[in-house]
Amino acid sequence: MRTLFEIIDGAKDGNKPEYDECYYAMLAYSYLFQSSLDHLYKLVEKGDKVTPVIVNRYAEEDHKMFQAALKTQPDKWIGENNDPNKAEYQAMRKIGKRIINDVIKRANGKE
Repeated sequence: MRTLFEIIDGAKDGNKPEYDECYYAMLAYSYLFQSSLDHLYKLVEKGDKVTPVIVNRYAEEDHKMFQAALKTQPDKWIGENNDPNKAEYQAMRKIGKRIINDVIKRANGKE
């Protein structure tokens, strides 16, 4: 499998990625987006305690993470623990979804 950069660069050149490349690139992007969004939420939670140093630290972490992802094959970057094709991942996802659904039901007064 090509690196994430090679997949994206090829797509920009009009070349369609292989199915697995596209699948894992999408997953890698999802994890990158969520991690970056988590950093944004942390900044918002800090409110007026946010300093330029803190913002810069999160920006540097995101930049390093994106650079590492671009240099790596997407399936390797997400790792086996985050691979939806693994039974262990699906078992943990099922548990997580059940917990989230229970929390939503309780929040809505439907136990």
